[in-house]
Amino acid sequence: MQIGLRASNHGTTFEPTIKLSGNTSTGIQFDFATWEKFKEYMKHIGVSLHSVTRAVPEPVHINDVTITFTAAYGVRAIMVTENTKTTEVNTASKKMPTESSQGQQPPAKKRKVYTVNIVMQATSFDGLELITKCIDARCEQLQTFAKLVNDCARFLVTEIELRLPKKNLDEDIVKQTLFAENRAKSSFHHGIAVV
Repeated sequence: MQIGLRASNHGTTFEPTIKLSGNTSTGIQFDFATWEKFKEYMKHIGVSLHSVTRAVPEPVHINDVTITFTAAYGVRAIMVTENTKTTEVNTASKKMPTESSQGQQPPAKKRKVYTVNIVMQATSFDGLELITKCIDARCEQLQTFAKLVNDCARFLVTEIELRLPKKNLDEDIVKQTLFAENRAKSSFHHGIAVV
């Protein structure tokens, strides 16, 4: 788990985010509202993971996240999937040049679409349940910090607008400088790892 700030979807403010990561650098980011709803389902998920019955509950949809009940390595598990992000990988086939096809581009295979999935067995999920209070405390701190950061950004934009002559000012460039540069570096800022 990592907790930090990210640029909001509309790109003009920063907001707290909780990033659930697997064994790769990719992860699923929860906004504060999604995290609160996820916590409401934690008891239901825990009961399902520790159940001895063969029944598999229906998937749970929380905002942009889907929780699917499955099995991993023969043990009950959940798979958390972010619905909005997909990664496309181009798998162009290698084609040997022939006399009749010289000068033509080789055909490409269909692009495979991958979604970010995090699979958790009962032990990992139990650990997540144990640290929810720490995550909540950090989120509260970050909400206050995000308000300060957003106020400072608005103040900077206002000061720049007041000090520059109108003919030299382009508001879009000022906003892009403040927000787009940070988004290009990473969509996750000031991250604090909680394990």
